Amino acid sequence: MSSAVADLELMRASALLDSDPQTTVRCASAILAHSPDHEAAGLLLATACRRLGDPAAAHALLAPLAAAQPASPVLQLELGRACAAAGLNAEASAAFQAAVTLDSRLADGWRELAAQRFMAGDTSGGDAAYTRYERLAPRPPELSDAAVAIEEGRLDLASALLQQRLLQAPEDVMALRMRALVARANNRYAEAEHYLLRCLELAPGFAAARFDLANELCAQLRYTEAAPHLERLLAA
Repeated sequence: MSSAVADLELMRASALLDSDPQTTVRCASAILAHSPDHEAAGLLLATACRRLGDPAAAHALLAPLAAAQPASPVLQLELGRACAAAGLNAEASAAFQAAVTLDSRLADGWRELAAQRFMAGDTSGGDAAYTRYERLAPRPPELSDAAVAIEEGRLDLASALLQQRLLQAPEDVMALRMRALVARANNRYAEAEHYLLRCLELAPGFAAARFDLANELCAQLRYTEAAPHLERLLAA
């Protein structure tokens, strides 16, 4: 298989990663059968294996790749994800730390590192890592129209757009926070609180959502409940 053909097959396999990872595995394996040192194919195969629920195979593929290319933040990121999926949390945390050390603007690396720190009970470290992720992560383009609708006071339209987004991505914390803003503007305080609590359940380091929740609690004169959130924000 020529280099040009291998690259074309790799593009096709990459395009199928989300919809058909099994086919991605077959295509990437075929490339590696002819070109065993094809790093991109190895990375793609490992990612597909992880998504198919085989983190051990992903780890076996990624560990030598990451060792051979220690300056690759992407390899460290994927190695960390494979380790996390396999329950190797200390190794996962080390890999994610290596990824963001190599590339401090790697948003996904900060998010994954935050999750590992929270899991280890390191609240302040998790908050710090998630803050870095928040600053780097772009707003999903699907939320742009909803944001404009909120700014213009077209709350029914914003609510409909956010509902559509959450049907597609129910754990999108940015959409959940915006849904809370719409609920608050419509004086539906319990609903706003519900969405904000869900945000923090999914992303404990989401400072903007924590501030909104503290603000909501203070508006309801529930200062005792708001205090821990404010103290955590100040500590961060």
